Amino acid sequence: MVILNKLQSEIFSLLKAYIERQKIVLAALNDLKPYILPTAQGSKQVKEILDLLEQSKDVPFRGNWGQNNEWFYYIHGYGCRLIHNDNKEPIEWDAPNINSVNVNWFINWLKWFIEMTKIEDPVLSELPKYEFSLDALVYSVLEELKQKNLIFGPDSFGAYIVEYDVID
Repeated sequence: MVILNKLQSEIFSLLKAYIERQKIVLAALNDLKPYILPTAQGSKQVKEILDLLEQSKDVPFRGNWGQNNEWFYYIHGYGCRLIHNDNKEPIEWDAPNINSVNVNWFINWLKWFIEMTKIEDPVLSELPKYEFSLDALVYSVLEELKQKNLIFGPDSFGAYIVEYDVID
């Protein structure tokens, strides 16, 4: 069993929460541009990908998406950025691994989370103090989580991988 201090535990929990939020981006990509995920996964099914590409050829790379068009989306490369039209929550993800988290995108979401959430947890309530050094704090904690083999990376794009079996 891995023992985490309070700050490591809180950041790790928020990292897992962000991964859950990334699933919304995956759903958007599958709805809007369904060829992106199999392409990012290196699929050799050319006909399938061409059919999916044809299906979505008239879908713009930016616009509104969701059951009530509640998300603004911007598709880029193998990824997509969503921003909620009401609360401005930013979620961004690059295919193909849903357990892959770009640190800068996580930090953007974390800043939103801190601003939008009434934080009662004594550790999390300290995070707003780190506004100018929050990036350094998160990178430091991620390095500690990496040393505990809870996450792996970063890759060449600055993304860390959270192994599936450690996600609740």
